[in-house]
Amino acid sequence: PLYWKKFYQGEPVGITNPIYEWASSAPQDYLKPMPVGLRWLRTTGGMDFGLGGINHPSAICLISQTVDGDIWVRFAQEDGSGRTDWVWDMRDALNKTHYPVQSWGHDSSLRYPPDMLGTNVMSGTMTARFARVGVMNSYALSGNLFFDSSNPGVVACFEQLQRIHFEESRSGKVDYARTDDDMVAALECAIAEIHAPHAQLPQSIAKRSKPVTRTTNRYVERRAVIGKRRGL
Repeated sequence: PLYWKKFYQGEPVGITNPIYEWASSAPQDYLKPMPVGLRWLRTTGGMDFGLGGINHPSAICLISQTVDGDIWVRFAQEDGSGRTDWVWDMRDALNKTHYPVQSWGHDSSLRYPPDMLGTNVMSGTMTARFARVGVMNSYALSGNLFFDSSNPGVVACFEQLQRIHFEESRSGKVDYARTDDDMVAALECAIAEIHAPHAQLPQSIAKRSKPVTRTTNRYVERRAVIGKRRGL
């Protein structure tokens, strides 16, 4: 009904400039009980560190991908104490449960070397926030993203998806409205991890011991024929 009103009857529905419009237009397609007996391929987690209080809590989220390519949001929770240790304690607890978490991602606000923390930082063009938004929208609109409605934290995370939006500043710049989006931010980190897992890349490329020969056999034969014709 909401989709019909908005796209066919032209009636304003929901919030203005939504980031994840599908979450409001057809929530029943995404928020549903997770089936039993799914075969998991991998699991990733996302962390968002907050300053505390109801305005900026910390959050953590877990997602898993099935062998068929579907992604299920299985766990989400936030904490308003402002205690950074809560995130690490929750991560360690989840790693010890039945979730075999392959990798964790967090936003770039935490200024520590990722290799020391055992996590991956969301920095650079490929994992910037707008890039993560695009990745999650692509999974949802292709019918491969679902939220477990039997988990209260996941339901709360989905409700955040329905509320967050873009806003225009006084200078005319359109940006992400960073209000009540902490679990979604953690989810975006987890999505980035499962979409393009971080690999250990070399810091530099070693110099080649021998130059690369780009001359093919056909080219060598052709040069030999030309040389004979010219008496070389």
